[in-house]
Amino acid sequence: MGAHLGETGVVMVWIPGGGFETGSASIFDGSALAAYEDVLVVTIQYRLGIFGFFTTRDQHAPGNWAFQDQLAALLWVKENIKFFGGNPDSVTLFGGSAGAISISSLILSPLSTGLFHRAIMESGVAIIPNLKGLDDERRNDLQVVADVCGCSVLDSQAMLKCLREKSSLELLSLGKKTRSFTRVVDGSFFPDEPLELLSQKAFKALPSIIGVNNQECGYILPMKDTPEILLGSNKSVALNLIHIFLHIPTQYLHVVAKEYFHDKHSLTEIRDALLDLLGDVFFVVPGLVTARYHRDAGAPVYFYEFQHRPQCFENTRPAFVKADHTDEVRFVFGGPFLKGDIAMFEEATEEEKSLSRKMMKYWANFARSGDPNGAGLPPWPFYDQDEQYLKLDLNMRHPSSPPVVDTVHGKVLGKYVSLEGFLQPVAVFLGVPFAKPPLGSLRFAPPQPAEPWSFVKNATSYPPMCSQDATVGKMLSDLFTNRKENIPLQFSEDCLYLNIYTPANLTKSMRLPVMVWIHGGSLVVGGASTYDGLALCAHENVVVVAIQYRLGIWGFFSTGDEHSRGNWGHLDQLAALRWVQNNIVNFGGDPDSVTIFGESAGGESVSVLVFSPLAKNLFHRAISESGVALTPGMVRKDVKPVAEQVAIAAGCKTTTSAAMVYCLLQKTEDELMEINLKLSCPFLPTAVDGVFLPKTPEEILAEKNFNTVPYMVGINKQEFGWLLPLNVSEDVIPAAIKEYLGGAEDLVQNRDRFVDLIGDVLFAVPSVIVARRHRDAGAPVYMYEFQYRPSFSSDLKPEMVTGDHGDELFSVLGAPFTKGGASSEEINVSKMVMKFWGNFAWTGNPNEKTLSAWPEYDQNEGYLKIGATTQAAQGLKDKEVAFWTKVWTKEEVEKLLQEKN
Repeated sequence: MGAHLGETGVVMVWIPGGGFETGSASIFDGSALAAYEDVLVVTIQYRLGIFGFFTTRDQHAPGNWAFQDQLAALLWVKENIKFFGGNPDSVTLFGGSAGAISISSLILSPLSTGLFHRAIMESGVAIIPNLKGLDDERRNDLQVVADVCGCSVLDSQAMLKCLREKSSLELLSLGKKTRSFTRVVDGSFFPDEPLELLSQKAFKALPSIIGVNNQECGYILPMKDTPEILLGSNKSVALNLIHIFLHIPTQYLHVVAKEYFHDKHSLTEIRDALLDLLGDVFFVVPGLVTARYHRDAGAPVYFYEFQHRPQCFENTRPAFVKADHTDEVRFVFGGPFLKGDIAMFEEATEEEKSLSRKMMKYWANFARSGDPNGAGLPPWPFYDQDEQYLKLDLNMRHPSSPPVVDTVHGKVLGKYVSLEGFLQPVAVFLGVPFAKPPLGSLRFAPPQPAEPWSFVKNATSYPPMCSQDATVGKMLSDLFTNRKENIPLQFSEDCLYLNIYTPANLTKSMRLPVMVWIHGGSLVVGGASTYDGLALCAHENVVVVAIQYRLGIWGFFSTGDEHSRGNWGHLDQLAALRWVQNNIVNFGGDPDSVTIFGESAGGESVSVLVFSPLAKNLFHRAISESGVALTPGMVRKDVKPVAEQVAIAAGCKTTTSAAMVYCLLQKTEDELMEINLKLSCPFLPTAVDGVFLPKTPEEILAEKNFNTVPYMVGINKQEFGWLLPLNVSEDVIPAAIKEYLGGAEDLVQNRDRFVDLIGDVLFAVPSVIVARRHRDAGAPVYMYEFQYRPSFSSDLKPEMVTGDHGDELFSVLGAPFTKGGASSEEINVSKMVMKFWGNFAWTGNPNEKTLSAWPEYDQNEGYLKIGATTQAAQGLKDKEVAFWTKVWTKEEVEKLLQEKN
């Protein structure tokens, strides 16, 4: 252990390998790792072979004794390590080969809960083939044991008693005659097969490092079983070995031959391909599959490939062997610096000493914090959906040299992601915090600046989405994502993070326009990571920032007074925009050229930010897609009744605002979610709070007292076709039906007109009114109607739907380039739309010579119809606006008369 450890030293427990047949704690010297990294190293032993895995498959000898030994050792560490200066609450397991398999198994076992906190698996995981003996082999091996030892196989208890009377030498002699005594599903340590447990996510989602060497079956393992193939092999011999080792039926061997041997002809080429195949099957593929399961369960995962052939084997191994099985171990333990009884190197080169120091640092950093990154080390990104990993070699570098950027709170590590057709990659930073987690007393409170950090924060994995109905959130994320694969979703009250996509060379002084994306979802669902800013960023040379904000009860609970003013989600949006002002310059963005854009509730958010005096100078242009602050029901002045509904659902008293707020603050996140799910309508509106939103949108527009920035406002041709507007009274419905349906009896025609009615009330009419008010206040305005049916969701919608709610997103965010599979027409539509949006972000005007002319929305009310054929038009929904303005005015007059009476 390190000389300076107190009683809180980081503990690293080494589990040795050896195929579960050989191995010992004492052949590993932890002194260099402990001294250089100031950690406490524990090496353990466990029973091997028949002693560690003998089983009768019943209660008399259920087996897995080796794993039980490991549990006992970990329990000892938990109870005793404090006396050696170690922290029992900071235990990291690390092991190689069978030791790594053991660690992978301990992660899957419910019996190890609380005994360790992080895990490093070097060249081994629990799903490696052939770890489970076949049932026929087990029965045969039991009979062999019984015959050799003179014991009865018919009575498990008697057999166990008989074997216990034998000497250890007698039992050892059985090792070469039996091979099936390995791990078993005993219902206790292993409740099920490892692959089943992984697929069910029935394991501990701990931070983990998983890795392989670049020639796992290069020398050591072939020398043990088939040394003759090291000289060379023909295809016939190779396929026969594959059949024997992997139990692949002969009729399928041609598939394997085609994959690995199709272009190999010489004996050495076939040998090399065979060794690669065996390494892939036994180590690489199981390691990668395990890493994916851990990642998809929400566990932080780091993956590596060790690539250095130790110099000490120059004269003892064939020249073709690269980094063989277990070669990394001598570097992890600081082998180049060990000179005692346990020497791992005769003489290491200076480069090997440097590699060993780096690896010890990575391993120890991970043991300390769950993140291997640190000062002076090449950045090591998360193993996320992009499946980035670190190549460990003398000239160590990440495959794409990820960027590290300073923020006012600390450094963040990103990653480079390439888009087909572009030479320069995009720098991506995911899950960058822009505020403190809104927990405890910060629930129902304005967001506070993020706490600073002194390390390099890993920003290469998706942040959790804000708390919401997980079923609806996942469904809508899968529907609207422009990513090729749906991302694994997590939900948390701790969610104030943003994602950044920048094409800028971060060493240059050029400042690019910034486009801040505000997601939709009725203010109750959604998240930043559903939307990939990669294509828009690369095509239009802009910095894209996707932000998150509190939703539902967490984001918009308001009592209408000082106890809970509400609009917490909008205040989060302001906090994100302030963060952009203070930090985006370091990401190549221009804080004086910020465009906010959003869809649906994101469009409404953009609209209210334009109205809010608190947002002044935080942005310079705005785009509202299918949503504005006049959308019926989105903004309310009298929010107290809504707060009381939430309080009643929560079982809280509604006598005073203070009582309601105090009661809801005591609820856990899970309890609030149960309340959210109980509400007949979980939507909570934007509140006219007198601060963020001083007056109603109608009053603000009438007074022209808002940020008159250039504004793009748009709708889709067929917005929602299945949702009745909640605030259209029953008295209005007959007039609306007469206006839209007339006396038509045609069912299809009536359906289409009814869909138009809903879309007009919720989106089209409010958007046109907002556009007119902005125009009349002197702001440059551009309007559009999106009329294209994207292929990505066409299988889910009737053929008559064209330009549905949210359909423009696929074009705006470049789904044809990120999802693939689009027609040339759809690609061209997306290119055009991104160019319009990008031009607007650059100049406040979407036009350029290569595009269809887009007229400004002036007194002539010109707008652009966007589709496969794009053309300018005039008077978007002018007839419908006139009708609904008249209806709503009538409603308001009748409402005032009723209040007077």
